[in-house]
Amino acid sequence: MKSTEHQLNRLLKAASQAPDPVCLIPSREWTRQALSACRTQRAHLNQQLNDVVLKCSLAAACVITALSLAWHYSSTSYQMPEAVSVANSGIEISFAP
Repeated sequence: MKSTEHQLNRLLKAASQAPDPVCLIPSREWTRQALSACRTQRAHLNQQLNDVVLKCSLAAACVITALSLAWHYSSTSYQMPEAVSVANSGIEISFAP
C-alpha cells in the first residue's frame, strides 16, 4: 500500500510544479474558415434532404395516382360503355343543326 501512496505523492508533486496550461484563442481566419465549412456542410445537407423529400413525395404521388386509377376503373368497368355512349350522344347533339 505504501508504494501506491508514494507514487501518488510523486504524481501530485509533479502536477503542482507543472506550468499553467496555455489558453489558445483561435484566430479570426480559423474561425471564419470553421464557420464557412459549417455553413457549406449545412447547405449540402439541406440539398440532400430536399432531394430525398422530393423523390419520396413524387413516388407517393405516383402510387396514389396509380391506386386511384386502378380503383376507379375497377369500380366503373361495367359502366364504361354507357359513359362512352353518353359522351358520344352529347357530342352528336352539340354538332347537330
